[in-house]
Amino acid sequence: MRPSKSNYASPLHMVPKKDSTEWRPVGDYRALNAQTIKDNYSVPNILDFTSNLHGTKIYSHIDLVKAYHQIPINPDDVHKSAIITPFGLFESTRMQFGLCNAAATFQRFIDEVLRNLPFVFAFVDDILVASSSPEEHIVLSILSITGGILL
Repeated sequence: MRPSKSNYASPLHMVPKKDSTEWRPVGDYRALNAQTIKDNYSVPNILDFTSNLHGTKIYSHIDLVKAYHQIPINPDDVHKSAIITPFGLFESTRMQFGLCNAAATFQRFIDEVLRNLPFVFAFVDDILVASSSPEEHIVLSILSITGGILL
């Protein structure tokens, strides 16, 4: 976040994190989202993964921490992310929760990264590596970490 002089200003809300006593600051982007062209890139249905898991026995789950915040906002659009706080107006250079296209944008990104890895399944910021044996799982885990390049 950085100080802003934007003509846009969305209110800030504090939302409790699931199963935690921690709070997450979230911009109320409903007015901005109403004017935004929606990205129709689909987020996969969890039930679709089950047919791909037939024959697998070993699984690793990777939860990407602060995943959305790794995606930069187009510099021409940063001013639209402005939120008003008691401390002033701030804008984000990274994708924020609450933006209507955040999930689709991140899903497209992670699908592109994992495109050639048929044993890896991504649901937004959760990744599942599935294999049928311990030996295969070691190789597949290395491939998923290195982006498909076997060292």
